[in-house]
Amino acid sequence: MGLQVRLVQLLLQAQSQLKLVLSRQLQLKKAAMEAKQSGDIPKAKELLSKAKSLEGMVEAARGGLPVDVKEIPPAPFTIEVDEVGEEVAAQTGKPK
Repeated sequence: MGLQVRLVQLLLQAQSQLKLVLSRQLQLKKAAMEAKQSGDIPKAKELLSKAKSLEGMVEAARGGLPVDVKEIPPAPFTIEVDEVGEEVAAQTGKPK
């Protein structure tokens, strides 16, 4: 029974990692489109390249293999907390 529990844990972990990788890939693709629309072609290419670099991780996670989440590129934006404690999205690239 311990083996079954461990297999379920591994499956849930793989699903969680797949969700994380796909989510980050989508964030990067959206940011690349925004950069392209704002005329920042080099930034768009950089972001799209990062998104495409995740394809191998997506396939590994879909196959149930573990993914090193430390290798996932950071999100194209960060959430910062200002003085009153409200969340503010701040672009890490060029400001719009």
